[in-house]
Amino acid sequence: MSGRLLLIVTLVFLFITSSLYAADKGFGGIGAQVVPTASGEVVVLQVVGNAPASAAGLRPGDLIVKIDGKSLKGLDFKTVTREYLWGFVGDPVQIAWLRPGEAGEKVARLVRVKIDPELLKNPGVRMITPENQ
Repeated sequence: MSGRLLLIVTLVFLFITSSLYAADKGFGGIGAQVVPTASGEVVVLQVVGNAPASAAGLRPGDLIVKIDGKSLKGLDFKTVTREYLWGFVGDPVQIAWLRPGEAGEKVARLVRVKIDPELLKNPGVRMITPENQ
């Protein structure tokens, strides 16, 4: 088998394998409903009990400033949610946040889980999911 053909076969295999992996894992989050700020960071509006965000100590009013070490300043809300907060179920994510009235940045490593949107119902606030964004 030539080197070029081997490369093509390998790339096709990797594409199919990663697609099956993605389909098997599904999309998930950390269990926090967030709203955007003008500068790009997001404010926690609500957390789901027993979800990773709750277990890590995130609370309504916390300001998420970094995800996986990436500052959210200057990013739009769709980018923050699609590329940083959401991900495959079981994948880790590091969240850094500030809490009003407390000094210093808090950091936690969370693992994304499947979140039932019904648990994040808030009157007057539309839940954005990967399917409806």
